[in-house]
Amino acid sequence: MRESLVKCLAWVLVVLFPASIVMADATSAMLTSNGSVSVNGSPVERTTAVFPGDKVQTGPNSIATLTSEGTSVTVPGNSSLIFSKRFVNVLCGTAVVATSRGMSVRVSRLLVQPVRGTQARFQITQNEGQLQIIAREGTLAIDNGTITSALQAGRMLTVPASCMAAPYAEDAGANSPTPQDQTQDQDNNKKKKGGADAPSGRTAPPSPGGTNSQSMVYMGVGAAGLAGFLVWVTTRSSASNTTTSSSGSGD
Repeated sequence: MRESLVKCLAWVLVVLFPASIVMADATSAMLTSNGSVSVNGSPVERTTAVFPGDKVQTGPNSIATLTSEGTSVTVPGNSSLIFSKRFVNVLCGTAVVATSRGMSVRVSRLLVQPVRGTQARFQITQNEGQLQIIAREGTLAIDNGTITSALQAGRMLTVPASCMAAPYAEDAGANSPTPQDQTQDQDNNKKKKGGADAPSGRTAPPSPGGTNSQSMVYMGVGAAGLAGFLVWVTTRSSASNTTTSSSGSGD
């Protein structure tokens, strides 16, 4: 009875731990691809995890879907974007966002986000010469760095724009400064007195799958290995008991 319980638990660990590697990291998303899709230039066959700073690109007649808690981002063919823990940065093409968690989109110099407390579904399309923002569901707040305007559901905004090969410098890594970062900036500026060089105040964004994600991967692999060992032990033990029983019956 105990051997059966241990064996059952081991198989549960084998199945659940690979998925939990991604689920445990709130800054990651799962990418599902259909057709020619790449992440950081490497082709993706079916599914993979993406992390802040990862570039997702789709070829003609292809589609990719990014899913995280409460958010889905559909990326049709001939599109490219960079994933972030707080928003996606559309470089070229189209992204369709459905979110109940306030996922935002950075495109050109604009920040597009759902009005707080509402679900939203919206579409961003940036091609050579034009940027189009369509509010499918919910009201959007569009911030150009100076003023914020509202785009009601069912409305569309079109402005001149062009595709980008990479995000603007302040969006590199796709992580906006938080109030904590801004406070640190002020402290660092104060330290500049006396001729000492003050640090820039904005830390470099974590590399895709950095230390935290690597740790989770190692933990997941270790747990899966432990689970596999338990399965092997219990299977070997069961086989040994069966052989012993057979020998006893022959006597």
